[in-house]
Amino acid sequence: YIFHQKKRPFISLKVALSIDGKISASKNERTFLTGERARKMTEILRSKHQGILVGSGTVIIDDPNLGLTMVDGKEPLRIILGKESKIKKTSKIFRDKNFIIIEEEDLNSVMKKCYDMEILSILVEGGHEIFSSFIKADLIDRYYFYIAPKILGGNALDFANIASPVSLKYESVQKLGTDIFISAVKNEHN
Repeated sequence: YIFHQKKRPFISLKVALSIDGKISASKNERTFLTGERARKMTEILRSKHQGILVGSGTVIIDDPNLGLTMVDGKEPLRIILGKESKIKKTSKIFRDKNFIIIEEEDLNSVMKKCYDMEILSILVEGGHEIFSSFIKADLIDRYYFYIAPKILGGNALDFANIASPVSLKYESVQKLGTDIFISAVKNEHN
């Protein structure tokens, strides 16, 4: 429906949060929040999407694999938004040819490129600026939240910086080891 009607991929956002809504102890620090069961669920989500999208900042700070190491399936295309020149050539995203770097800043242009490549679904995995811009542009079709039983405090990095509240409706809530996993969609009736 989304692909044909809105001429863009279906967009899911996946974020791991501390209980006080933070994604990292600080802006330039990799912070592990969730346990192994949550990480495995993330790979299951990845396997159900054709693309995974992160900003170049996430690649620079976290050097994520963005692949499938715990579950079987087809590896999604790694879509990186930002300047390729800032990313180390030794980064894990360069481990094979299954990636694309888009230096375009305008999200509508990014969505058009993905549509033209016939990418039906994308899992947006971070970070703060990417989350903020996708939410502000009203491009998220489904949200996946992992809530870790940690408090990171006032100097930690917020999940997103948005001016207007977004009302969500829970689809499911479940416990995954020590973490809570929530699937939600935008509440259109609010």
